[in-house]
Amino acid sequence: MSGPERIERHPVLGEVGGRGEPVRFSFDGRPLGGRAGEPVGVALLAAGIRALRRSRAGEPRGIHCAIGQCMECRVEIDGLGTRRACLTPLRDGMVVRTHRDPGSADG
Repeated sequence: MSGPERIERHPVLGEVGGRGEPVRFSFDGRPLGGRAGEPVGVALLAAGIRALRRSRAGEPRGIHCAIGQCMECRVEIDGLGTRRACLTPLRDGMVVRTHRDPGSADG
């Protein structure tokens, strides 16, 4: 479950991916795989998914800073509301959806 888009080591967060057990999760109904404990955003990038939400103007948004500061990577996880994909640890069976609230944060 590695690929050219998988982040293994982050300059600020250190090691972030690839060491946990393989898990299954979904993004907008699409079944995907990743590693337990790696950030959801790392698994999505490894699967080739870059757009996690849209701005008010309809522009795609995704991982930007990858340290939880910019809020560009907001997603909905397990129907529990907004989470940052760059910081949320992946676990088996997780249901991740595109963030649908363009009225928040960036405009």
